[in-house]
Amino acid sequence: GGGDERRFFLFFIALFAVAGALMLIACSNVAGLLIARALNRRREWGVRKALGANRLQLLRPLLAEGILLVTCGAGFALGFDAFLRDRLSDLRWPSAYGLPFEFHFRNDSGLLLYGALISFVAFLLSSVLPAFRGANADLSLAMKQGEPAFSARRMGLRGGFVALQIALSIVLLALGGLFTRSLVYQVERGPGFDITHTLIAVVHPLPGRYEGDRSRDFRQQVVRRVEAIPGVSAVTSAGILPLMGELPDALVRPEGQGLSVLRHAYAIGAGENYCGALGIPILRGRDFEPADRDREPVPVIVNRTLAREFFADGDPVGQFLVTGPERKERFQVIGVAADARMRTLGEPAAPAFFRPEFNGQLLVRVAGDPGNWIGPMQKALGELDATAAVDVRPLSEAAAGALFPLRVASGFVGSLSVLGMALALMGLYASVSYAVGRRTREFGIRAALGATRSGIVRTAVRDGIGVLVCGALIGLPLSLLAIRPLTDLIPDGVNPWAPAPFIGVVLVLLATGLIASWIPARRAGRAQPTAALRED
Repeated sequence: GGGDERRFFLFFIALFAVAGALMLIACSNVAGLLIARALNRRREWGVRKALGANRLQLLRPLLAEGILLVTCGAGFALGFDAFLRDRLSDLRWPSAYGLPFEFHFRNDSGLLLYGALISFVAFLLSSVLPAFRGANADLSLAMKQGEPAFSARRMGLRGGFVALQIALSIVLLALGGLFTRSLVYQVERGPGFDITHTLIAVVHPLPGRYEGDRSRDFRQQVVRRVEAIPGVSAVTSAGILPLMGELPDALVRPEGQGLSVLRHAYAIGAGENYCGALGIPILRGRDFEPADRDREPVPVIVNRTLAREFFADGDPVGQFLVTGPERKERFQVIGVAADARMRTLGEPAAPAFFRPEFNGQLLVRVAGDPGNWIGPMQKALGELDATAAVDVRPLSEAAAGALFPLRVASGFVGSLSVLGMALALMGLYASVSYAVGRRTREFGIRAALGATRSGIVRTAVRDGIGVLVCGALIGLPLSLLAIRPLTDLIPDGVNPWAPAPFIGVVLVLLATGLIASWIPARRAGRAQPTAALRED
């Protein structure tokens, strides 16, 4: 449906946005380092300008350095991409509908064009601005070194890049934490039925071997043979396996009520003892039995959500439902089952009803690890008809795709957020270290005037703390903006706006950032008065 397409679109947009944010962090890091390098060369550029060099002549070597950096980075990225594509193609991914699920990667002109575009954007972000900054060298500084004593030092553009990295790291960490919380919540909540002790057993006889009544008799033989296996507690059948994607739906309404109450509900085919075999509690009425296949009107079991919507003031058992505006089918409610997530783990409780459908795709509930019963069940069913193909596998393995998108998102976003935080901290460390080196003269004079070592360290750390706070103040609103369009991907039981995760992310980043600032700031505490004289 349209909602599923929107979720699918948002899922991949989120992954591309996270990758883009990481690239922006890396480009900001490189830009900050190039700006620091440009400031160290301002004496050289001042002399060049004094000798008549124009802006283009000053920009040319700086842009060449940027092109070299971007080209090397793009070459490494393409090589690593080729390596990953080979490895990912060999991985076994969760299957869907019993079919193998594989990724096939190939190179094409569009991919190369995309890589070239990304490289050009990286060049603009990481190299062009530092080059223009360096080309504006002040001739009056050409004969000076160091920083003026007791200057009100500010991080400037370099600090702005570091603050941007901190802000984007907070966004990535917030997204990674949200997807991880969603994954943990879905795993802990479960689908509402027993998936860990259930096997899928399907017998595929040769075409035309069993037809009509013989097909029904053969199915009953298969069921009896499975029930006779020690450890099997219940057997049922299913037209469509749970947690395997799309489910058929129907427009239903209580008999005797107008078309205004028509409601879409999942229409799930289920065999005898379906709820009992899957461990779905029956809240009222009974489960299906073999005789229900020929009853009229068709008996159905509704879930709690549908029962509340249609029969909030009375007992649903014995009531009648009809489908569509023209009353194409008539059902009689024989039971009410607890809500279970039959389509995806992340969806909210949706209206659903089960109707009798008896086929050869069996769901078998066993005691203990389902893997221990695969061999015995294959052997027993193979003896029933040696010419038939037998497929036995755990339901948890077949339905692993239900968690696949969220696992990819949490793993991808989580790993990139950690990498982004590491890059941001490296940028902060480099920025504070550079500032400490530029202020050696100032710190030497402070030491000569009696400043304590701890006071000098605090002064050196202050710039780093300012950048951290600035990044946090920018990153928190950006996190809220980034999460807002992704709320459709988050399960109902997870609050994306809970303040605790945001506070935790900021505190972790501030703590690690403070350490990254303090390490180079310790050098400032060891500044000697003679350093001030050497700077002159």
